[in-house]
Amino acid sequence: MAFEPFDPELAALRRRRQTLALSLVGLAFFLAWQALALRSFIRTETRPPSWDQSVHMEIALDYRRALASGSGGSIFSFAPKPGMPVFPPLYHLAIKGAYDSENPAAAALWVNWFYLAILSFSIFGIVYHFRADLAALGATVAFVCCPAVQHLYLTQLIDLSVVAFAAAAIYLYLLSEDFQNWAASIGFGVLFALGMLHKWSFFTYMVPAYWGTIKALSRKKDRLPALAAWGIGLGFCAPWYIAHAADLFPRILLTASTFAVPRWKGGEIVSYFFESAEGLGPLFWILAWLGVLVPQYRRNVDRGWSIPIWVVSSYLFWSLMPARQLRLLRRPGRRPSHGLRDGPSRQPARRDCALVAHQGEPSQRVGMLRVELEDHLAHRDRLDGEAGVGVAIDGAAIGVDRVLVLA
Repeated sequence: MAFEPFDPELAALRRRRQTLALSLVGLAFFLAWQALALRSFIRTETRPPSWDQSVHMEIALDYRRALASGSGGSIFSFAPKPGMPVFPPLYHLAIKGAYDSENPAAAALWVNWFYLAILSFSIFGIVYHFRADLAALGATVAFVCCPAVQHLYLTQLIDLSVVAFAAAAIYLYLLSEDFQNWAASIGFGVLFALGMLHKWSFFTYMVPAYWGTIKALSRKKDRLPALAAWGIGLGFCAPWYIAHAADLFPRILLTASTFAVPRWKGGEIVSYFFESAEGLGPLFWILAWLGVLVPQYRRNVDRGWSIPIWVVSSYLFWSLMPARQLRLLRRPGRRPSHGLRDGPSRQPARRDCALVAHQGEPSQRVGMLRVELEDHLAHRDRLDGEAGVGVAIDGAAIGVDRVLVLA
C-alpha cells in the first residue's frame, strides 16, 4: 500500500483554509448577534437624538428633499448648520432613506450595522494578515465589543463610518505591499476617497500609507500603482473639498483654536492614553496597548511596523491638535470650567437660560423653554450628549437645539 509523502507546506495551507472558513462563519454569527442587539436597543430606546445627532439627521433630511425635488446638485452648496462645520455628503446620503420610516432616528441606526460589518471584516483582515489563526476572530470580537465602538454603533454620528473606512483602507494598503499590487492599490484609492467623503479628518489616520507611498515612489516599478491609487483617491474627493474650501478650512482652524492650557504642559499629552481605558475597558485596554507596543506577528513581519505607526501617529496628532475639550482642563481637585473660571467650587453657580427646542423633525420648532443650568454648561453654545439634551413635556420627547444665556 503506497502512502503519499507528507508535505508540511500543503498541511499548513489546509489548516489556514480551515481556520479561515471557521473564522468567517464565526464572524457571520457575531454580526447576526450585533443585528439582534441593535434591534433590541431600538425597541427600548425612547430618548430623542442629541445635538450632533440631530444635526446629522437634519442634514440627511435636506439631502432627501433636494434629491426628491430634482435639485441634487444643490448638495454642493448647502450652508452649514449653525455652530457646525460643513460635512462631506456620503454619511448623510446613506441615512437619508431613514425618513421613509416612521422613526427616522431609529432607522438611521441600521446603516451603522453595515459600517460595523465593514469595520469587523477589516479588523479581521488586518489581524489575519499577520496571524493566520483564530486570534484574528478573537481580536475582532474584542475590538468591536469594546464600549467605545458600541457607543458609536448606537448613535447617529459619522464617527463609526470613519473608523470603518480607515480600517478598510489600511487593510488594502497592507495587501498592496507598499503599492506593489495593482488591485489592492486601486482599492486603497477608492476607500481613501470614500473615507474623505465621510469626514475631513479621515486623512489623519493614513500615515502608514503616506510612508509607503514615499517608499513606492523611490522604486521605479511601483510608482505607477502608487500614483494611480492617489489619483483615484484625491480625484474623487477633491471636487467636494474645492467647492467648500472657503467655508470648511476657516471653520476647521476656528474649531482648532482654544483658550485652554497648552498641550505641551502638564499631562495633557497622555490624557487620551488613560481615557482610552474607559473606552476599551480595563482588561482590553491593557491587552490593546500591549498588542500595539509588543506585537506578536507570525507572518509578514516586515510590514509589522504599520500597526504601531498607525496608532501612535493618530494618537499624537489628536493629542497635539488644539481643541475645545474638557480633557485639557481637568485638574485634581477642580471641576471642569471650560476656561470660565479657575479654581474649586462647592456650590455650582446657576444661570437663567432658554433652550431652543424642537419636536419631531429638527425643523419643527416648539419654542423656548426657560430653565436654569450650571454656569459651565450655560456658557456653551450648544448641549451635547454628555450634558443631556432631552426633556419631556406631557410625555412628549423634546430635542434641545441650543442654550441661550438670559441672565
